[in-house]
Amino acid sequence: SINSYLYVTLKKQTELFEEKYRLNYSETERVNNLEDIQNPIIKECIRFLEIDDRLYISTISDSPGSTGLGSSSAFCVGLLNALFKFKGETISAGSLADLAAHIECDILKRPMGKQDHYAAAYGGINYIRFYDDETVTIRPINMSSDSITKFSDSISMFYTGVTRASESILKEQDDNNKSNVAVLTKMKNQASELSRILLSDNFSVEKFGSL
Repeated sequence: SINSYLYVTLKKQTELFEEKYRLNYSETERVNNLEDIQNPIIKECIRFLEIDDRLYISTISDSPGSTGLGSSSAFCVGLLNALFKFKGETISAGSLADLAAHIECDILKRPMGKQDHYAAAYGGINYIRFYDDETVTIRPINMSSDSITKFSDSISMFYTGVTRASESILKEQDDNNKSNVAVLTKMKNQASELSRILLSDNFSVEKFGSL
């Protein structure tokens, strides 16, 4: 729902260049072997899809990393989407989100949930439910145009200049899950209530903000 984007450009690297992989993100890498790639998401996405082509991959972002906007998840979703298209294959938004979450959570062992991957893969405003059996359901919040305008005109996002490494924060949260059950349950119930407020015929910015 945030109108900031991360763009992934991918093409076949011609043999005019010495290196097999040329990677441009916040760093620049020029390497010949997959194992020498320093960016873990790029390395594991290429490995998982078993792509052996020479590749040029470049990313541009509308916002800095480590700002809490889910940029690593957006990058993983965007890169996988580009790689599947490179292979000439089609993948659904749900499968794309699930695979991106698998790479970050299961393969790279990052202490995170998969909500950011689903937000990036689907876009828009959605009510997303995550179940114990790992299934996920997506219900789009189809607001009226008047409600969307009222909602959007009441929200501002500011860059404070403060960045932080999310993994240490997420690990601390994960370690405290059992002691925070009451708070987490309240947050879950808030999500349900917020979706009802957004879908109301008489959408109230005040009620949404208050909750």
